[in-house]
Amino acid sequence: MNFEEKIIWIISPEPWAEQLLSKHHYALELARRGNDVVFIEPPGGSAEPRTIEGIENLRIMSWHPFKGLRKLPAIIAKQLQRRELIKIASITKGKPDIIWSFDNSRFFDLNVIKGATSIHHVVDLNQDFEWKRAAATADLCLCTTRFIEERLKEKNERSFNIGHGCNAIPAPEWTNPHPRTRVVYSGNLLIELLDRERVLNAVKRFHYADFHFAGVHEAGDFMKKPSQAALNFVEELKTLPNVTLLGPLQGRAYHECLASADVFMVAYQTDEYEQVANPHKICEFLSTGRVIVSNILDSYWQLELFEMADEEAVWMTLMEQALNDTASFNSLELQAKRRAFCDDRSYKQQVDYIEELLQ
Repeated sequence: MNFEEKIIWIISPEPWAEQLLSKHHYALELARRGNDVVFIEPPGGSAEPRTIEGIENLRIMSWHPFKGLRKLPAIIAKQLQRRELIKIASITKGKPDIIWSFDNSRFFDLNVIKGATSIHHVVDLNQDFEWKRAAATADLCLCTTRFIEERLKEKNERSFNIGHGCNAIPAPEWTNPHPRTRVVYSGNLLIELLDRERVLNAVKRFHYADFHFAGVHEAGDFMKKPSQAALNFVEELKTLPNVTLLGPLQGRAYHECLASADVFMVAYQTDEYEQVANPHKICEFLSTGRVIVSNILDSYWQLELFEMADEEAVWMTLMEQALNDTASFNSLELQAKRRAFCDDRSYKQQVDYIEELLQ
Protein backbone atom coordinates (compact mmCIF):
# COMPACT_ATOMS: atom_id res chain seq x y z
CA MET A 1 0.00 0.00 0.00
CA ASN A 2 1.21 3.48 -0.86
CA PHE A 3 0.41 6.43 1.38
CA GLU A 4 -0.83 8.65 -1.41
CA GLU A 5 -4.24 10.27 -1.90
CA LYS A 6 -5.70 8.32 1.01
CA ILE A 7 -8.01 9.39 3.82
CA ILE A 8 -5.99 8.66 6.95
CA TRP A 9 -7.19 9.02 10.53
CA ILE A 10 -4.55 9.43 13.24
CA ILE A 11 -6.01 8.62 16.68
CA SER A 12 -3.79 10.26 19.28
CA PRO A 13 -3.67 10.17 23.11
CA GLU A 14 -2.15 13.68 23.03
CA PRO A 15 -3.69 16.84 21.58
CA TRP A 16 -2.13 18.89 18.81
CA ALA A 17 0.27 21.35 20.45
CA GLU A 18 3.38 23.32 19.65
CA GLN A 19 5.56 20.58 21.11
CA LEU A 20 5.26 17.84 18.49
CA LEU A 21 5.60 14.15 19.30
CA SER A 22 5.91 11.14 17.01
CA LYS A 23 2.21 10.92 16.12
CA HIS A 24 2.22 14.60 15.12
CA HIS A 25 5.27 14.13 12.92
CA TYR A 26 3.73 11.09 11.22
CA ALA A 27 0.58 13.14 10.56
CA LEU A 28 2.65 15.93 8.99
CA GLU A 29 4.62 13.55 6.78
CA LEU A 30 1.44 11.84 5.59
CA ALA A 31 -0.13 15.24 4.82
CA ARG A 32 2.97 16.25 2.83
CA ARG A 33 2.37 13.23 0.59
CA GLY A 34 -1.04 14.51 -0.43
CA ASN A 35 -3.17 12.38 1.88
CA ASP A 36 -6.27 13.79 3.60
CA VAL A 37 -5.17 13.45 7.24
CA VAL A 38 -7.60 13.77 10.14
CA PHE A 39 -5.83 14.03 13.50
CA ILE A 40 -8.26 12.92 16.23
CA GLU A 41 -7.34 14.36 19.60
CA PRO A 42 -8.51 13.08 23.01
CA PRO A 43 -11.64 14.59 24.59
CA GLY A 44 -11.47 18.22 25.58
CA GLY A 45 -11.68 20.13 22.32
CA SER A 46 -14.19 20.70 19.56
CA ALA A 47 -15.52 18.01 17.25
CA GLU A 48 -15.57 20.61 14.46
CA PRO A 49 -12.47 19.95 12.32
CA ARG A 50 -9.99 22.83 12.22
CA THR A 51 -6.93 23.54 10.11
CA ILE A 52 -3.53 25.06 10.84
CA GLU A 53 -2.32 27.95 8.75
CA GLY A 54 0.47 26.90 6.42
CA ILE A 55 -0.24 23.16 6.70
CA GLU A 56 -2.19 21.59 3.86
CA ASN A 57 -4.16 18.33 3.91
CA LEU A 58 -4.41 18.21 7.71
CA ARG A 59 -7.50 18.65 9.86
CA ILE A 60 -7.63 18.38 13.63
CA MET A 61 -10.63 17.48 15.74
CA SER A 62 -11.42 16.23 19.23
CA TRP A 63 -13.74 13.33 19.94
CA HIS A 64 -15.71 12.31 23.01
CA PRO A 65 -16.38 8.58 22.59
CA PHE A 66 -19.02 6.61 24.39
CA LYS A 67 -17.92 6.41 28.04
CA GLY A 68 -17.27 3.07 29.69
CA LEU A 69 -16.54 1.13 26.48
CA ARG A 70 -13.88 -0.95 28.15
CA LYS A 71 -16.31 -2.21 30.78
CA LEU A 72 -18.96 -3.38 28.33
CA PRO A 73 -19.24 -6.86 26.74
CA ALA A 74 -17.01 -7.06 23.67
CA ILE A 75 -19.82 -7.37 21.14
CA ILE A 76 -21.60 -4.28 22.48
CA ALA A 77 -18.37 -2.27 22.73
CA LYS A 78 -17.54 -3.13 19.14
CA GLN A 79 -20.93 -1.94 17.88
CA LEU A 80 -20.63 1.31 19.82
CA GLN A 81 -17.14 1.94 18.47
CA ARG A 82 -18.44 1.42 14.94
CA ARG A 83 -21.19 3.94 15.61
CA GLU A 84 -18.71 6.50 16.96
CA LEU A 85 -16.35 6.11 14.00
CA ILE A 86 -19.22 6.43 11.53
CA LYS A 87 -20.12 9.72 13.23
CA ILE A 88 -16.55 10.95 12.69
CA ALA A 89 -16.73 9.93 9.03
CA SER A 90 -19.95 11.92 8.69
CA ILE A 91 -18.39 15.02 10.24
CA THR A 92 -15.19 14.80 8.18
CA LYS A 93 -17.13 13.81 5.06
CA GLY A 94 -15.07 10.77 4.24
CA LYS A 95 -14.71 7.14 5.25
CA PRO A 96 -11.08 6.35 6.15
CA ASP A 97 -8.82 4.24 4.00
CA ILE A 98 -6.42 3.89 6.94
CA ILE A 99 -7.00 4.10 10.70
CA TRP A 100 -3.65 4.67 12.43
CA SER A 101 -4.14 4.51 16.18
CA PHE A 102 -1.62 5.49 18.86
CA ASP A 103 -4.32 5.22 21.54
CA ASN A 104 -5.74 1.87 22.67
CA SER A 105 -7.87 3.39 25.43
CA ARG A 106 -10.65 4.90 23.27
CA PHE A 107 -10.88 2.87 20.06
CA PHE A 108 -9.48 -0.62 20.38
CA ASP A 109 -11.50 -2.75 17.96
CA LEU A 110 -9.66 -1.55 14.86
CA ASN A 111 -11.52 -3.69 12.33
CA VAL A 112 -14.95 -2.11 12.81
CA ILE A 113 -14.80 0.01 9.63
CA LYS A 114 -15.00 -2.41 6.71
CA GLY A 115 -12.40 -1.86 4.03
CA ALA A 116 -10.14 0.33 6.18
CA THR A 117 -6.56 -0.77 6.81
CA SER A 118 -5.70 -0.48 10.51
CA ILE A 119 -2.39 0.19 12.26
CA HIS A 120 -1.89 -0.14 16.01
CA HIS A 121 1.18 1.92 16.97
CA VAL A 122 2.52 1.72 20.53
CA VAL A 123 5.29 4.21 21.34
CA ASP A 124 5.26 3.83 25.15
CA LEU A 125 5.14 0.69 27.27
CA ASN A 126 2.53 2.27 29.55
CA GLN A 127 0.07 2.64 26.64
CA ASP A 128 -1.46 -0.68 27.64
CA PHE A 129 -5.18 -0.11 28.25
CA GLU A 130 -6.73 -2.45 25.66
CA TRP A 131 -3.60 -3.33 23.73
CA LYS A 132 -4.57 -6.99 23.30
CA ARG A 133 -7.81 -6.19 21.48
CA ALA A 134 -6.18 -3.43 19.46
CA ALA A 135 -3.30 -5.68 18.43
CA ALA A 136 -5.54 -8.64 17.57
CA THR A 137 -7.82 -6.53 15.36
CA ALA A 138 -5.13 -4.50 13.57
CA ASP A 139 -3.69 -5.29 10.14
CA LEU A 140 -0.26 -4.13 11.32
CA CYS A 141 1.28 -3.42 14.73
CA LEU A 142 4.22 -1.04 15.16
CA CYS A 143 6.26 -0.17 18.23
CA THR A 144 9.49 1.38 19.47
CA THR A 145 11.17 -1.29 21.63
CA ARG A 146 11.79 -5.02 21.54
CA PHE A 147 9.87 -5.40 24.80
CA ILE A 148 6.69 -3.96 23.31
CA GLU A 149 7.21 -6.04 20.15
CA GLU A 150 7.37 -9.25 22.17
CA ARG A 151 4.09 -8.37 23.85
CA LEU A 152 2.32 -7.42 20.61
CA LYS A 153 3.43 -10.60 18.86
CA GLU A 154 1.42 -12.59 21.40
CA LYS A 155 -1.69 -11.25 19.64
CA ASN A 156 -0.48 -10.37 16.15
CA GLU A 157 2.47 -11.87 14.28
CA ARG A 158 2.55 -8.80 12.06
CA SER A 159 4.19 -6.73 14.79
CA PHE A 160 7.41 -4.80 14.16
CA ASN A 161 9.79 -2.71 16.25
CA ILE A 162 10.57 0.26 14.01
CA GLY A 163 12.02 2.51 16.70
CA HIS A 164 11.38 6.23 16.76
CA GLY A 165 11.42 8.56 13.82
CA CYS A 166 13.72 11.54 14.16
CA ASN A 167 12.83 15.18 13.80
CA ALA A 168 16.27 16.76 13.52
CA ILE A 169 16.93 19.79 15.74
CA PRO A 170 18.65 22.57 13.76
CA ALA A 171 22.01 23.06 15.42
CA PRO A 172 25.39 24.26 14.14
CA GLU A 173 28.42 22.02 14.48
CA TRP A 174 29.81 22.22 17.98
CA THR A 175 33.17 23.98 18.04
CA ASN A 176 33.80 25.51 21.46
CA PRO A 177 32.10 25.16 24.81
CA HIS A 178 30.49 27.99 26.72
CA PRO A 179 32.66 29.79 29.33
CA ARG A 180 31.18 27.26 31.74
CA THR A 181 30.26 23.93 30.17
CA ARG A 182 26.50 23.65 29.71
CA VAL A 183 24.69 20.43 30.58
CA VAL A 184 21.11 20.17 29.31
CA TYR A 185 18.44 17.88 30.72
CA SER A 186 15.10 17.75 28.90
CA GLY A 187 12.10 16.09 30.46
CA ASN A 188 9.49 16.18 33.18
CA LEU A 189 11.23 16.64 36.54
CA LEU A 190 8.21 15.38 38.49
CA ILE A 191 8.03 11.84 37.07
CA GLU A 192 8.94 8.86 39.21
CA LEU A 193 11.16 7.38 36.49
CA LEU A 194 13.80 10.04 37.13
CA ASP A 195 16.81 9.12 39.26
CA ARG A 196 16.61 12.21 41.46
CA GLU A 197 19.51 11.30 43.72
CA ARG A 198 21.84 10.86 40.75
CA VAL A 199 20.83 14.19 39.27
CA LEU A 200 21.40 16.04 42.54
CA ASN A 201 24.75 14.34 43.07
CA ALA A 202 25.86 15.33 39.58
CA VAL A 203 24.83 18.97 39.94
CA LYS A 204 26.64 19.26 43.27
CA ARG A 205 29.75 17.38 42.23
CA PHE A 206 30.20 19.23 38.95
CA HIS A 207 29.69 22.69 40.37
CA TYR A 208 31.91 24.13 37.65
CA ALA A 209 29.30 23.30 34.99
CA ASP A 210 25.91 24.92 34.42
CA PHE A 211 22.86 22.62 34.39
CA HIS A 212 19.85 23.74 32.37
CA PHE A 213 16.60 21.80 32.92
CA ALA A 214 13.90 22.09 30.25
CA GLY A 215 10.59 20.55 31.22
CA VAL A 216 7.76 20.50 33.73
CA HIS A 217 8.81 21.23 37.30
CA GLU A 218 5.64 22.72 38.83
CA ALA A 219 2.63 20.70 39.95
CA GLY A 220 0.22 22.90 37.99
CA ASP A 221 1.84 21.84 34.70
CA PHE A 222 1.65 18.12 35.50
CA MET A 223 -1.47 16.08 34.71
CA LYS A 224 -0.95 13.80 37.71
CA LYS A 225 -0.48 14.81 41.31
CA PRO A 226 3.31 14.66 41.88
CA SER A 227 4.77 12.90 44.88
CA GLN A 228 6.15 14.88 47.78
CA ALA A 229 9.58 13.43 47.00
CA ALA A 230 9.39 14.91 43.50
CA LEU A 231 8.38 18.32 44.83
CA ASN A 232 11.18 18.23 47.41
CA PHE A 233 13.65 17.34 44.66
CA VAL A 234 12.67 20.40 42.61
CA GLU A 235 12.89 22.65 45.67
CA GLU A 236 16.43 21.44 46.33
CA LEU A 237 17.39 22.04 42.71
CA LYS A 238 16.22 25.64 43.06
CA THR A 239 18.74 26.21 45.86
CA LEU A 240 21.76 25.20 43.75
CA PRO A 241 23.64 28.10 42.13
CA ASN A 242 24.56 26.25 38.93
CA VAL A 243 20.96 25.24 38.10
CA THR A 244 18.57 26.98 35.72
CA LEU A 245 14.99 25.69 35.58
CA LEU A 246 13.56 26.69 32.22
CA GLY A 247 10.13 25.09 32.53
CA PRO A 248 8.27 23.53 29.58
CA LEU A 249 9.64 24.90 26.30
CA GLN A 250 7.89 24.88 22.96
CA GLY A 251 8.91 25.20 19.34
CA ARG A 252 11.88 27.44 18.66
CA ALA A 253 12.70 27.96 22.35
CA TYR A 254 12.98 24.21 22.83
CA HIS A 255 15.15 23.80 19.74
CA GLU A 256 17.43 26.63 20.84
CA CYS A 257 17.81 25.05 24.27
CA LEU A 258 18.92 21.70 22.81
CA ALA A 259 21.21 23.41 20.31
CA SER A 260 22.92 25.22 23.19
CA ALA A 261 24.05 22.03 24.94
CA ASP A 262 27.65 20.98 25.32
CA VAL A 263 26.58 17.77 27.06
CA PHE A 264 23.17 16.10 27.45
CA MET A 265 22.30 14.32 30.68
CA VAL A 266 19.89 11.36 30.93
CA ALA A 267 19.29 9.80 34.35
CA TYR A 268 16.47 7.28 34.82
CA GLN A 269 15.85 4.75 37.54
CA THR A 270 17.81 1.72 36.37
CA ASP A 271 15.15 -0.75 37.55
CA GLU A 272 12.78 0.80 34.95
CA TYR A 273 14.88 -0.73 32.19
CA GLU A 274 12.01 -1.76 29.90
CA GLN A 275 10.00 1.43 30.42
CA VAL A 276 12.90 3.70 29.38
CA ALA A 277 14.36 1.48 26.65
CA ASN A 278 13.86 4.09 23.93
CA PRO A 279 12.97 7.65 24.99
CA HIS A 280 11.80 9.76 22.06
CA LYS A 281 14.05 12.69 22.99
CA ILE A 282 17.25 10.70 22.38
CA CYS A 283 16.93 11.09 18.60
CA GLU A 284 16.54 14.83 19.04
CA PHE A 285 19.64 14.96 21.23
CA LEU A 286 21.64 12.92 18.73
CA SER A 287 20.55 15.14 15.84
CA THR A 288 22.44 18.06 17.41
CA GLY A 289 25.64 15.99 17.32
CA ARG A 290 26.40 16.63 21.00
CA VAL A 291 27.51 13.98 23.49
CA ILE A 292 24.97 12.28 25.75
CA VAL A 293 25.78 10.77 29.14
CA SER A 294 23.03 8.33 30.08
CA ASN A 295 22.09 5.24 31.99
CA ILE A 296 21.91 2.17 29.74
CA LEU A 297 19.12 2.40 27.15
CA ASP A 298 18.28 -0.94 25.57
CA SER A 299 17.64 0.41 22.07
CA TYR A 300 21.01 2.18 21.88
CA TRP A 301 23.56 0.39 23.98
CA GLN A 302 25.16 -1.57 21.11
CA LEU A 303 25.41 1.41 18.74
CA GLU A 304 28.26 3.30 20.47
CA LEU A 305 26.64 6.65 19.80
CA PHE A 306 27.00 8.04 23.32
CA GLU A 307 28.22 7.27 26.84
CA MET A 308 26.15 4.87 28.97
CA ALA A 309 26.41 3.26 32.38
CA ASP A 310 23.89 2.10 34.97
CA GLU A 311 26.22 2.13 37.98
CA GLU A 312 26.26 5.64 39.37
CA ALA A 313 30.02 5.65 40.00
CA VAL A 314 30.77 4.73 36.37
CA TRP A 315 28.12 7.16 35.11
CA MET A 316 29.73 9.95 37.16
CA THR A 317 33.12 9.13 35.69
CA LEU A 318 31.70 9.34 32.17
CA MET A 319 30.07 12.67 32.98
CA GLU A 320 33.32 14.00 34.40
CA GLN A 321 35.25 12.93 31.31
CA ALA A 322 32.70 14.52 28.99
CA LEU A 323 32.72 17.78 30.94
CA ASN A 324 36.49 17.98 31.13
CA ASP A 325 37.13 17.06 27.49
CA THR A 326 34.12 18.23 25.51
CA ALA A 327 36.31 18.79 22.44
CA SER A 328 37.05 15.06 22.16
CA PHE A 329 33.52 13.90 22.99
CA ASN A 330 32.10 16.41 20.49
CA SER A 331 34.69 15.85 17.77
CA LEU A 332 33.58 16.47 14.19
CA GLU A 333 33.76 12.73 13.54
CA LEU A 334 31.48 11.84 16.47
CA GLN A 335 29.06 14.65 15.64
CA ALA A 336 28.78 13.37 12.08
CA LYS A 337 28.17 9.81 13.29
CA ARG A 338 25.33 10.88 15.61
CA ARG A 339 23.71 13.04 12.95
CA ALA A 340 23.97 10.26 10.35
CA PHE A 341 22.07 7.93 12.67
CA CYS A 342 19.21 10.43 12.79
CA ASP A 343 19.32 11.12 9.06
CA ASP A 344 18.60 7.43 8.48
CA ARG A 345 15.52 7.64 10.68
CA SER A 346 13.68 10.64 9.30
CA TYR A 347 9.90 10.45 9.31
CA LYS A 348 9.97 10.26 5.53
CA GLN A 349 12.06 7.11 5.70
CA GLN A 350 9.90 5.71 8.50
CA VAL A 351 6.76 6.12 6.41
CA ASP A 352 8.52 4.57 3.39
CA TYR A 353 9.37 1.55 5.52
CA ILE A 354 5.83 1.23 6.88
CA GLU A 355 4.56 1.26 3.29
CA GLU A 356 6.75 -1.77 2.61
CA LEU A 357 5.40 -3.57 5.68
CA LEU A 358 1.87 -3.12 4.38
CA GLN A 359 2.60 -4.64 0.98
